[in-house]
Amino acid sequence: MEVPIGFLQKLWSFISFLPFFVLLLLLGLIKALIIGPVSSAIILTGNSAVIIGLWPAHFIWTYYCLARTKRIGLVLKTLALILFPLPLLLWPIAGIVGSLFGGIAYGFFTPLMATFEAVGESVTSKMLPLLN
Repeated sequence: MEVPIGFLQKLWSFISFLPFFVLLLLLGLIKALIIGPVSSAIILTGNSAVIIGLWPAHFIWTYYCLARTKRIGLVLKTLALILFPLPLLLWPIAGIVGSLFGGIAYGFFTPLMATFEAVGESVTSKMLPLLN
């Protein structure tokens, strides 16, 4: 079996690129560890404030709409009015937990991806975006 033409050149190109990739990955991880908790806290605080602040209005409006609708019968309406507190009480908790996970993901992956985008082919000054 013969070695295909260009195989050694491609292998050398791959091996010589690995240290560059590993250093960029480490830089991205360091940036993510510094920026991640701050952005996660900002996202969690903002989203939680909106969720908790608007929850009473949503609770009241849901019950008002359910009580006033004529599309469902009396039995289903009564059952819904009795059983709706459970999902309405769990919804803010699910929203806050989702905001926490979303904030962590955003705070971790955005700096990591920005590090690799900064050294892309279309960027002329490759060192300056890495430090931002």
